Amino acid sequence: MLTVKEFQNEYFARVGIILDTFLKSSFSAVLEEAVSVAASYVARSGSDDEMVDLMFVGADAYSFTGGRGVASTDRMLEILAGVEPCRDRPFDDLLRVVAERADLLCGAVVVLTGWDDRRRRLIETLEAARVAHLALLIADDAATVPSTAPVRVLEVGRIAEGLRRL
Repeated sequence: MLTVKEFQNEYFARVGIILDTFLKSSFSAVLEEAVSVAASYVARSGSDDEMVDLMFVGADAYSFTGGRGVASTDRMLEILAGVEPCRDRPFDDLLRVVAERADLLCGAVVVLTGWDDRRRRLIETLEAARVAHLALLIADDAATVPSTAPVRVLEVGRIAEGLRRL
């Protein structure tokens, strides 16, 4: 008996959700809103043709992959529920994780909790890897963000309104 196996290439989108957890205080409304925004994108993902890489820094630099039989959306949301501010690790840890995974990504949502040269380098890392991205900056006051920053600003307390305008 002759058996023929037919193979086909499978293509799927791989999207990064990059969460900036670097804050000085142990509690921050900015981080709470940032986690909620990241969670909304995780919850929206999960089709059979998509994988999601959740990247952030806590006690260590983390990258969790979900979708296509790897981890469920519910598991990714549980992970996000436990995110705390990172106050004792360098921002370069997040840059390293993103740089290591950038070649795998076709797009990314970057949720930032501040704006400075380190965060600019994060965006430049994605641009250098030609990863399409949406950079969202969660801020207490949009007026404090330079107008030249390549981000969309979402104000604390007005996140839903800001997301509707995207």
